[in-house]
Amino acid sequence: MYPANRPAILSLCRMFRTDFGDTKTIWLYTGYTMDEIRDDPILKYVDVVVDGEYMEQYRNVNRQWCGSENQVVWRRKNGKWEADPPKYDTDMDV
Repeated sequence: MYPANRPAILSLCRMFRTDFGDTKTIWLYTGYTMDEIRDDPILKYVDVVVDGEYMEQYRNVNRQWCGSENQVVWRRKNGKWEADPPKYDTDMDV
């Protein structure tokens, strides 16, 4: 989601959605919070957003889909973005 990359990401997501419809799930790891990108047109084409920058001081290798505690997984449900509760893999060794 680096600003200079956004046109290419938008084009790629649009092309992927055109080719595959809703048969594939598009994930977007942003480095930005949902509040910072909520109005970005790319979100029209993605299904799941992992927001927030990876922060070493909040590292947690047991989190599913995220690397640090400050990150949030968002899923689009019925046209609205909803945050997932944090999930942890308790079978992993740290």
